[in-house]
Amino acid sequence: MRTVAILLGAMLVALLAIAQAFANGAVPLAGTAWRPVPLSGFAGADDQPVFVEFETPEKVSGFAGCNRFIGSYEQSGDRLTLGPQATTRMACAPDVMNRETRFLKLLDQVRLVEAVGGELTLKTLEDAVLLRLVPHQ
Repeated sequence: MRTVAILLGAMLVALLAIAQAFANGAVPLAGTAWRPVPLSGFAGADDQPVFVEFETPEKVSGFAGCNRFIGSYEQSGDRLTLGPQATTRMACAPDVMNRETRFLKLLDQVRLVEAVGGELTLKTLEDAVLLRLVPHQ
C-alpha cells in the first residue's frame, strides 16, 4: 500500500511539473510531432506534409519538403537548439528545393520555444518568430 502511495505521489509531482511547464510557455517536446501552420509557406503537399518530430529527448527528425532530415536537439525550459541536420539527397523542383533550404535554415536559427493555444512557436533569442507549428498526426 505504501508503494502505491509513493507512486501516486510521484505521478502527481510529474503532472504538476508538466502543467507548470505548459503554463510557463515551455513544452516537453519528446514524443511530439509538429507541422507548420498552413499559411507559413511550408505546408508541403497533402501526400507528404512538412513536419518536425521530436522522437526522444535528444533526437529530432522530419520531412522538409523534398528530403527527410535527422539530427539532435537540446531543450532546457523554453530554450531550444537544434543541432546540425543530416538530410537525404533527393532532387526536387527548384521552388521546392528553395522552400526546403529556407525551412532547414530556420530550424538552425531556433533558440526559444513557446506553446500557446495548441501551437508551438519557434523563435530566435531576440524573440522573433521563425515558425508556428501545430500538432502533426
